Amino acid sequence: MLTEHGWKLIKGGAYHKAEQSFAEAATLAPADAAPLVGLGVSRHLLVRDEPAEAALRKALALDPGSAQAHKFLGDIHNQRGETDAALRHYRSEEHTSELQSRFGISYAVFCLK
Repeated sequence: MLTEHGWKLIKGGAYHKAEQSFAEAATLAPADAAPLVGLGVSRHLLVRDEPAEAALRKALALDPGSAQAHKFLGDIHNQRGETDAALRHYRSEEHTSELQSRFGISYAVFCLK
């Protein structure tokens, strides 16, 4: 519930409130990667890329196939000019998305652009 609320806050541009919602969700569900992805995205949108990267890496530790975590880590590395690292994450994101579509795995991607 808090994770879903966090995404609504992001879509409405309330990044600080979204960060709080995702942080609370991550505390309540420490084995769930989804709130950590949201936390990373909200921090990235607040231009706090070091804590964003930390949250996204924690998400990948819980769910190595998280396409969203790979996508946003790729964005962070790309903005830093770290092309090789960005490409590794983008390729992982593409591979995960391809497997999900090929095998019909349920998946939600939030496009923020």
